[in-house]
Amino acid sequence: MGNEHSINLRHTHKITAEMSNEHSINLRHTHKITAEMSNEHSINLRHTHKITAEMGNEHSINLRHTHKITAEMGNEHSINLRHTHKITAEMSNEHSINLRHTHKITAEMGNEHSINLRHTHKITAEMSNEHSINLRHTHKITAEMSNEHSINLRHTHKITAEMGNEHAINLRHTHKITAEMINEHSINLRHTHKITAEMANEHSINLRHTHKITAEMANEHSINLRQFFLKGAAYRMRPPRQLPLIRVIFPASPREL
Repeated sequence: MGNEHSINLRHTHKITAEMSNEHSINLRHTHKITAEMSNEHSINLRHTHKITAEMGNEHSINLRHTHKITAEMGNEHSINLRHTHKITAEMSNEHSINLRHTHKITAEMGNEHSINLRHTHKITAEMSNEHSINLRHTHKITAEMSNEHSINLRHTHKITAEMGNEHAINLRHTHKITAEMINEHSINLRHTHKITAEMANEHSINLRHTHKITAEMANEHSINLRQFFLKGAAYRMRPPRQLPLIRVIFPASPREL
C-alpha cells in the first residue's frame, strides 16, 4: 500500500505490511507483525508479541507492551518502546526515543536528540551526536557515544561508556562504569562503585561518593573527587598555591613611631 492516511489492523494473528508514505498506522493486539515502512508520520504497534520493523523517516513510532521487537529505523523524530522484553533498535537521526521498562535492548543509534532508556535490564547503545540521553534504573549498559550534549545514566549496575565531545554526562548510583571520554565540558559520576575514566580536555569533572576511581586526565579545568574510599594514583592534582606570609610588626611604644 502507498499514501494511506489511516490504517487499523487489530486482533490479527499474522500481518505482513510493506507500506510507504503512511500518515498513521495502528497495529494492535497482533501476534506477529513484519513491517517494512518508510516515511511514516505516526506508527502505533501495541500489545504485540513479535514485531520486525524496518522503517525510515518516521516522525512518531509507539511500540508498547511487546515481547520482541526488531527495529531498524532512520530519521525518526519520536520513538516510544515501552514494557517490551527484547528490543533491537538500529536507528539514526532520531529526535526522541523512549525505551522504558524493557528487559533487553540493543540500540545502535546516531544523531539522536533525546533518548530515554529507563528500567531496563540490558542495554547496548552505540550512539553518536546525541543531544540528551537518559539511561536510568538499568542493569547493564554499553554506550559508545560521541558528540553528546547531555547524557544521564542513573541507578545502573554496569555501564561501559566510550564517549567523545560530550557536554554534560551524569552517571549516578552505578556499580561499574568504564568511561573513555574526550573534550567533555561537564561530567558527573556520583555514588558509583567502580569508575575507570580516561579523559582529556574536560572543563569540569565531578566524581563523588565513589568506591574506586581510576582517572587519567589531562588539561582539566576543575576536578572534584570527594568522599570516596580508594583514590587511584593515575590522576594528579596540584596542591593549592600558598600565598606569601605578610608580617606586620607593631611598635612597642609610641616613641618608636
